[in-house]
Amino acid sequence: MTRWLGDASALGATSWLQAFTWLATLFAAFFAGIALRRNSLQSRAALLLNLHKLWEDLADNRRVFSEFCNTVRRETVHKYARLQEKHQTEQMRKDFQTKLAELRDQRDPKFLQFTSYLSFFEILGMYVRNGYVPLRDIMQVYKGPIFAVDIAWRDFIKTWETEAHVAPGLFEHATFLMRITRIRAERPIYYWTIYRFRRYF
Repeated sequence: MTRWLGDASALGATSWLQAFTWLATLFAAFFAGIALRRNSLQSRAALLLNLHKLWEDLADNRRVFSEFCNTVRRETVHKYARLQEKHQTEQMRKDFQTKLAELRDQRDPKFLQFTSYLSFFEILGMYVRNGYVPLRDIMQVYKGPIFAVDIAWRDFIKTWETEAHVAPGLFEHATFLMRITRIRAERPIYYWTIYRFRRYF
């Protein structure tokens, strides 16, 4: 060994066996990292599959909420046809606040269906916030529904929390998911350079 590879002391090792032991340790750590990565991906895939099953179980609630959203959206667009799209969206938020408050005050069964549907996004938001699944995976599957829930629910949640006199935190993970999804979609540079490093604080 010494004839072929030189003096082992040049590497700071007492023997070539010790040098090879270090190399073997590095290779073992590398392959262990690959195995952990594979297990992590498999766990993430299983979690996403369970979320999809829960999503499918909410089919009736999703249908009712979609009909509600489409009705309010058509009415708002017709009423404010001359406004730009961003101003129409702000009017939609106000109209949704009014409509949801009416359903809640009338104890309409639809309101319970809507809150059950919103709870799904509370779970998604908690998973993203705690790092169980990356935001990218969630957006690839649920981006459209998240935007719809954001327009319909974001402002109402704040009002509901105040009127109900509950401690801050009502649907806070769903609200977090709405905010971070919109930021990443509309302001990607801000998201990648600043926001994602402080979003959990």
